Amino acid sequence: MDYKINSEIINTEGDVFLMLDEFLEKRDNEWWNKFYSNKEKEVPFF
Repeated sequence: MDYKINSEIINTEGDVFLMLDEFLEKRDNEWWNKFYSNKEKEVPFF
């Protein structure tokens, strides 16, 4: 039999990060710098 490894199986912590990278929209450094520059935003992690 020919078995193929399922790329959607999460085996390691690194696999979680790869999965999240695929799900989340790609953002460049400039976008994140602008996002984090306003510490007065009403978001739970500021």
